[in-house]
Amino acid sequence: MRHFCSAYFDKSTRESTQTISEHIYEGINYLDEFNIRRRFDEYLVRLAGYLSLAISREEARRALYASYIFHDLGKLHHKYQEEKTGFGGHEVISTYWVYRHGRELGLEKLLPSVVYAVYLHHHDLRKKKPEVVRNVNLCRECIDFLISIYREKTGVDLLKYETKFKEDVYGKLIARLNQIIISDREYSYIRLSYPLLQAIHGADNFSASRRGGKQSPLSREIEKVSNSIKALRENFKLIH
Repeated sequence: MRHFCSAYFDKSTRESTQTISEHIYEGINYLDEFNIRRRFDEYLVRLAGYLSLAISREEARRALYASYIFHDLGKLHHKYQEEKTGFGGHEVISTYWVYRHGRELGLEKLLPSVVYAVYLHHHDLRKKKPEVVRNVNLCRECIDFLISIYREKTGVDLLKYETKFKEDVYGKLIARLNQIIISDREYSYIRLSYPLLQAIHGADNFSASRRGGKQSPLSREIEKVSNSIKALRENFKLIH
Protein backbone atom coordinates (compact mmCIF):
# COMPACT_ATOMS: atom_id res chain seq x y z
CA MET A 1 0.00 0.00 0.00
CA ARG A 2 1.35 3.41 -0.96
CA HIS A 3 2.45 5.71 1.85
CA PHE A 4 0.55 8.97 2.33
CA CYS A 5 1.34 11.65 4.86
CA SER A 6 -1.40 12.94 7.12
CA ALA A 7 -3.21 16.20 6.42
CA TYR A 8 -4.87 16.26 9.87
CA PHE A 9 -4.26 14.75 13.27
CA ASP A 10 -6.82 14.39 16.04
CA LYS A 11 -5.52 16.63 18.84
CA SER A 12 -6.55 14.26 21.62
CA THR A 13 -5.53 10.90 20.11
CA ARG A 14 -2.83 12.15 17.70
CA GLU A 15 -4.29 9.75 15.15
CA SER A 16 -4.53 10.71 11.50
CA THR A 17 -8.09 11.66 10.50
CA GLN A 18 -7.39 12.47 6.84
CA THR A 19 -4.40 11.76 4.61
CA ILE A 20 -2.99 14.32 2.20
CA SER A 21 -4.29 12.13 -0.62
CA GLU A 22 -7.85 12.19 0.73
CA HIS A 23 -7.67 15.91 1.45
CA ILE A 24 -6.47 16.84 -2.03
CA TYR A 25 -8.82 14.50 -3.89
CA GLU A 26 -11.89 15.79 -2.05
CA GLY A 27 -10.87 19.40 -2.64
CA ILE A 28 -10.07 18.84 -6.32
CA ASN A 29 -13.52 17.31 -6.85
CA TYR A 30 -15.02 20.44 -5.32
CA LEU A 31 -12.79 22.72 -7.38
CA ASP A 32 -13.78 20.95 -10.60
CA GLU A 33 -17.48 21.03 -9.76
CA PHE A 34 -17.87 24.54 -8.36
CA ASN A 35 -15.08 26.48 -10.08
CA ILE A 36 -13.80 24.88 -13.29
CA ARG A 37 -17.22 23.64 -14.43
CA ARG A 38 -18.60 27.14 -13.91
CA ARG A 39 -15.83 28.72 -16.00
CA PHE A 40 -14.08 30.35 -13.10
CA ASP A 41 -10.96 30.37 -15.27
CA GLU A 42 -12.74 32.70 -17.72
CA TYR A 43 -13.54 35.03 -14.85
CA LEU A 44 -9.85 35.10 -13.91
CA VAL A 45 -8.91 35.96 -17.49
CA ARG A 46 -11.41 38.85 -17.56
CA LEU A 47 -10.30 40.15 -14.17
CA ALA A 48 -6.65 39.99 -15.21
CA GLY A 49 -7.51 41.91 -18.38
CA TYR A 50 -9.23 44.59 -16.31
CA LEU A 51 -5.95 44.88 -14.38
CA SER A 52 -3.99 45.17 -17.66
CA LEU A 53 -2.54 41.67 -17.41
CA ALA A 54 -3.09 39.41 -20.43
CA ILE A 55 -3.37 35.73 -19.51
CA SER A 56 -4.89 32.65 -21.15
CA ARG A 57 -7.53 30.28 -19.75
CA GLU A 58 -4.79 27.66 -19.55
CA GLU A 59 -2.69 29.94 -17.33
CA ALA A 60 -5.75 30.68 -15.19
CA ARG A 61 -6.47 26.96 -14.72
CA ARG A 62 -2.87 26.24 -13.79
CA ALA A 63 -3.05 28.98 -11.15
CA LEU A 64 -6.29 27.56 -9.72
CA TYR A 65 -5.02 24.00 -9.55
CA ALA A 66 -1.56 24.93 -8.24
CA SER A 67 -3.05 27.11 -5.49
CA TYR A 68 -5.07 24.21 -4.12
CA ILE A 69 -2.94 21.17 -4.90
CA PHE A 70 0.18 22.63 -3.27
CA HIS A 71 -1.43 24.73 -0.49
CA ASP A 72 -0.72 22.06 2.16
CA LEU A 73 2.59 20.80 0.78
CA GLY A 74 4.36 22.11 3.89
CA LYS A 75 2.54 19.48 5.95
CA LEU A 76 4.78 16.89 4.25
CA HIS A 77 7.66 18.08 6.46
CA HIS A 78 8.94 15.01 8.34
CA LYS A 79 8.90 16.93 11.61
CA TYR A 80 5.11 17.37 11.44
CA GLN A 81 4.48 13.77 10.46
CA GLU A 82 6.72 12.38 13.21
CA GLU A 83 5.58 14.62 16.08
CA LYS A 84 1.85 14.58 15.12
CA THR A 85 1.19 17.71 17.14
CA GLY A 86 0.13 20.18 14.46
CA PHE A 87 1.27 21.95 11.33
CA GLY A 88 2.18 25.44 12.52
CA GLY A 89 4.13 27.22 9.78
CA HIS A 90 3.26 24.80 6.99
CA GLU A 91 1.99 27.67 4.82
CA VAL A 92 5.48 29.22 4.82
CA ILE A 93 7.03 25.99 3.55
CA SER A 94 4.26 25.48 0.98
CA THR A 95 4.61 29.01 -0.37
CA TYR A 96 8.39 28.89 -0.49
CA TRP A 97 8.31 25.61 -2.45
CA VAL A 98 5.80 27.05 -4.95
CA TYR A 99 7.89 30.21 -5.29
CA ARG A 100 11.02 28.13 -6.01
CA HIS A 101 9.30 25.93 -8.61
CA GLY A 102 6.58 28.24 -9.98
CA ARG A 103 8.17 28.85 -13.36
CA GLU A 104 8.55 25.13 -14.03
CA LEU A 105 4.92 24.67 -12.98
CA GLY A 106 3.93 27.06 -15.77
CA LEU A 107 2.53 29.73 -13.46
CA GLU A 108 4.38 32.54 -15.25
CA LYS A 109 2.50 35.86 -14.90
CA LEU A 110 0.27 34.57 -12.10
CA LEU A 111 3.05 33.22 -9.90
CA PRO A 112 2.95 36.22 -7.50
CA SER A 113 -0.83 35.79 -7.10
CA VAL A 114 -0.47 32.06 -6.42
CA VAL A 115 2.27 32.82 -3.89
CA TYR A 116 -0.09 35.21 -2.08
CA ALA A 117 -2.98 32.72 -2.20
CA VAL A 118 -1.00 29.79 -0.81
CA TYR A 119 0.54 31.91 1.94
CA LEU A 120 -2.76 33.46 3.02
CA HIS A 121 -5.13 30.49 2.58
CA HIS A 122 -6.00 30.56 6.27
CA HIS A 123 -3.26 32.72 7.68
CA ASP A 124 -2.27 36.33 8.15
CA LEU A 125 0.61 38.41 6.78
CA ARG A 126 0.95 40.04 10.21
CA LYS A 127 1.42 36.82 12.17
CA LYS A 128 4.57 36.22 14.18
CA LYS A 129 7.45 34.26 12.71
CA PRO A 130 6.51 30.55 12.56
CA GLU A 131 8.48 28.13 14.68
CA VAL A 132 9.49 25.73 11.91
CA VAL A 133 11.51 27.55 9.25
CA ARG A 134 14.87 25.75 8.96
CA ASN A 135 16.09 22.26 8.06
CA VAL A 136 12.91 21.44 6.18
CA ASN A 137 12.75 17.84 4.97
CA LEU A 138 9.75 16.96 2.79
CA CYS A 139 8.34 13.55 1.89
CA ARG A 140 9.30 12.91 -1.75
CA GLU A 141 6.68 10.20 -2.26
CA CYS A 142 3.84 12.50 -1.28
CA ILE A 143 5.20 15.37 -3.37
CA ASP A 144 5.31 12.96 -6.32
CA PHE A 145 1.62 12.31 -5.69
CA LEU A 146 0.79 16.04 -5.70
CA ILE A 147 2.77 16.55 -8.89
CA SER A 148 0.96 13.64 -10.54
CA ILE A 149 -2.41 15.27 -9.75
CA TYR A 150 -1.16 18.59 -11.11
CA ARG A 151 0.09 16.84 -14.28
CA GLU A 152 -3.28 15.12 -14.72
CA LYS A 153 -5.13 18.45 -14.46
CA THR A 154 -2.76 20.73 -16.38
CA GLY A 155 -0.46 18.58 -18.51
CA VAL A 156 2.55 20.18 -16.79
CA ASP A 157 5.08 17.77 -15.31
CA LEU A 158 7.70 18.85 -12.79
CA LEU A 159 10.65 16.52 -13.30
CA LYS A 160 13.09 18.08 -10.84
CA TYR A 161 12.31 19.67 -7.50
CA GLU A 162 13.73 20.16 -4.03
CA THR A 163 12.70 18.34 -0.86
CA LYS A 164 15.21 19.81 1.60
CA PHE A 165 15.81 23.43 2.61
CA LYS A 166 18.44 24.25 5.21
CA GLU A 167 18.20 27.99 4.69
CA ASP A 168 15.97 30.44 6.55
CA VAL A 169 12.80 29.68 4.58
CA TYR A 170 10.72 32.35 6.31
CA GLY A 171 13.33 35.09 5.83
CA LYS A 172 13.78 34.35 2.12
CA LEU A 173 10.03 34.15 1.55
CA ILE A 174 9.33 37.46 3.29
CA ALA A 175 12.09 39.10 1.23
CA ARG A 176 10.39 37.83 -1.92
CA LEU A 177 6.95 38.99 -0.79
CA ASN A 178 8.37 42.44 -0.05
CA GLN A 179 9.79 42.60 -3.59
CA ILE A 180 6.37 41.74 -5.03
CA ILE A 181 4.61 44.32 -2.86
CA ILE A 182 7.07 47.08 -3.85
CA SER A 183 6.79 46.34 -7.58
CA ASP A 184 3.01 45.77 -7.55
CA ARG A 185 2.06 49.46 -7.45
CA GLU A 186 -1.49 48.89 -8.70
CA TYR A 187 -2.00 45.88 -6.38
CA SER A 188 -2.82 43.76 -9.43
CA TYR A 189 -1.25 40.56 -8.06
CA ILE A 190 -2.89 40.82 -4.66
CA ARG A 191 -6.24 41.50 -6.34
CA LEU A 192 -5.84 38.44 -8.53
CA SER A 193 -5.09 36.38 -5.43
CA TYR A 194 -8.61 37.08 -4.07
CA PRO A 195 -10.44 34.72 -6.45
CA LEU A 196 -7.72 32.11 -5.94
CA LEU A 197 -8.23 32.42 -2.18
CA GLN A 198 -11.97 32.03 -2.68
CA ALA A 199 -11.39 28.78 -4.57
CA ILE A 200 -8.92 27.47 -1.96
CA HIS A 201 -11.25 28.33 0.93
CA GLY A 202 -14.17 26.55 -0.69
CA ALA A 203 -12.24 23.41 -1.61
CA ASP A 204 -10.30 23.31 1.67
CA ASN A 205 -13.37 23.64 3.87
CA PHE A 206 -15.40 21.18 1.82
CA SER A 207 -12.59 18.64 2.07
CA ALA A 208 -12.29 19.25 5.81
CA SER A 209 -16.03 18.59 6.21
CA ARG A 210 -15.51 15.06 4.81
CA ARG A 211 -13.06 13.93 7.47
CA GLY A 212 -15.49 13.90 10.39
CA GLY A 213 -15.07 15.65 13.70
CA LYS A 214 -16.07 19.20 14.52
CA GLN A 215 -16.82 21.37 11.51
CA SER A 216 -16.27 25.09 11.11
CA PRO A 217 -19.24 27.36 10.28
CA LEU A 218 -17.84 27.80 6.76
CA SER A 219 -17.40 24.07 6.12
CA ARG A 220 -20.97 23.42 7.32
CA GLU A 221 -22.32 26.12 5.00
CA ILE A 222 -20.33 24.85 2.03
CA GLU A 223 -21.55 21.31 2.62
CA LYS A 224 -25.16 22.52 2.77
CA VAL A 225 -24.80 24.39 -0.52
CA SER A 226 -23.11 21.41 -2.16
CA ASN A 227 -25.83 19.01 -1.03
CA SER A 228 -28.58 21.42 -2.11
CA ILE A 229 -27.15 21.76 -5.61
CA LYS A 230 -26.80 17.98 -5.95
CA ALA A 231 -30.41 17.51 -4.84
CA LEU A 232 -31.64 20.09 -7.35
CA ARG A 233 -29.76 18.37 -10.16
CA GLU A 234 -31.23 14.98 -9.25
CA ASN A 235 -34.74 16.43 -9.13
CA PHE A 236 -34.19 18.14 -12.48
CA LYS A 237 -33.19 14.78 -14.01
CA LEU A 238 -36.34 13.17 -12.65
CA ILE A 239 -38.56 15.89 -14.14
CA HIS A 240 -37.02 15.41 -17.55
